[in-house]
Amino acid sequence: MSSLGMSQKADSILSRTPLEFVGRRSHPGKAKSVDVYRPAHQIGGKHGFQSVHTVAAKSPPSSLFQGNNQYQFEIDPGQFHVANDAWLEIKFTVTGAAARLAPTPLWIRQITFRNGQKDVFETYGQALLTNTILLHSQQQLEGKVLRLMNMDDDYQPLPSYAQNSSHVLYCPLNSSLMGFGKICFSQLSGRLDMMIHAQSPVVSGSGVVTLTGLNLIVSSDVLSREDHSHFVQTYSNNVLERRLLQPHRLLNSGVTLTAGSEYKFFLDSFSGRFSHFIVKIMASGATNANNGLHDFVSPGDGALIDFKDPTGQSIYGQGTSVSYNFLKSFVWADHVLNNYASKKNLIPILFCHDLKRAYGGEIDGHIELRSQRNFISITPSTAGTSCVQTLTLSGTSASGTYQLVFKGYATDSLAYNANVATIKAALEALPSFQNWPGRPLTVTVSAAISAGTSVTFTFDSTAGNVSDLIILVPGSLATSAPAAVSGSTALSTEGVPGFTTGTYDILVIGYKYRNFSQAFGELYISD
Repeated sequence: MSSLGMSQKADSILSRTPLEFVGRRSHPGKAKSVDVYRPAHQIGGKHGFQSVHTVAAKSPPSSLFQGNNQYQFEIDPGQFHVANDAWLEIKFTVTGAAARLAPTPLWIRQITFRNGQKDVFETYGQALLTNTILLHSQQQLEGKVLRLMNMDDDYQPLPSYAQNSSHVLYCPLNSSLMGFGKICFSQLSGRLDMMIHAQSPVVSGSGVVTLTGLNLIVSSDVLSREDHSHFVQTYSNNVLERRLLQPHRLLNSGVTLTAGSEYKFFLDSFSGRFSHFIVKIMASGATNANNGLHDFVSPGDGALIDFKDPTGQSIYGQGTSVSYNFLKSFVWADHVLNNYASKKNLIPILFCHDLKRAYGGEIDGHIELRSQRNFISITPSTAGTSCVQTLTLSGTSASGTYQLVFKGYATDSLAYNANVATIKAALEALPSFQNWPGRPLTVTVSAAISAGTSVTFTFDSTAGNVSDLIILVPGSLATSAPAAVSGSTALSTEGVPGFTTGTYDILVIGYKYRNFSQAFGELYISD
């Protein structure tokens, strides 16, 4: 029923859109006045309009991303209104040689936000990367976001950049204080500093990144005079508080993970209310070299994951630990509309009912920790069986060149006597190896083509069964006779996926609810 009594039946199509009375008006061509209604969401409107502001960094060092360097990015008050979203715009030239580079958030180790003498927020490159992907659908990621962050649709780094080529990439900050904090810079009395702790982004190649420009791009609003006066009054006389999620990280380096055995990751330093945890297993001592900070190791589809209390009682699994395969395939998909967890071997432990709402500050499911001996339990799969393929040759090669093909991608031409390291490197550089689900495929080659009439290719046991065969394109291969050499490949040992016992780094990021406030021109954060 409307304000003037217009009836809207519950089962009528009209009821889909609530209507509001806006007044009586003479109808064109009619002598009488009629009631006028409009969809409720179209009543009134907001003053002002959205705008994009660019804040240039003051003399950032050209060598910022050439090692573990840092830079203080100064944001003066009053440059724009409220920061709705923000990105770092990175302009650079690859110098010295060509280089392949990591996703842009991993160019950063840590960012500390400081207001005056107070540290008010801290985030990390790993958190910025995961948060950004979590908050976007597959369609949004593939449409634009991944490319701007230097990733392809499989979340792998884009191809190498040529020597002396110049580029512009972006690092999203919208999951940090600059987005969810909604800071009103027009009413900030002091400067906000971003202390950027950088690291080398080079994945492969001997080139380096020479910074040529660094900007903060901010989505904000331009206010009407009336609305600006309202904001001034509101921020001058009140404390504006909002809840947000702050990442807390803990890295256990050089730990031994044993196939089929439980590893306990203790969370003694974690205190407060947490919505979720993200676990990443990496090679020991991982850096951006060889994409080590983004090629996470799978614990195996048969791995068991849990969150336990100090006595070892299951909390997350309520008595029974949860299958890792279920977590990455179903729990993640229930919250996030993309395949990142499955593609990159992420381990999500979610206590909230809606991840996106949790990032917006809504508490609907959490676990409260008080620096007790709670721990994350990781029991990797049992050891697997490596898949082995055997290439049988018609003769021993004494001259010529050849290629190897895997899933439609061919290596460059290889000399008949290319050694096993050269063959391995050529195969592992193929896109079909690089984009293998989970993490890049690795292979061990038994011998050079010139060594005899049989070569075996042994894959990492974590890959499971590799049914696609490595095919020989013999090219000009010939025996000493000479006679042309041919070859065929067969699956000699079927692979069974499993976990490889070894030394790893384990990173846990817990997302904690914090209260962030702006009061009388200053910023504060508390539990």
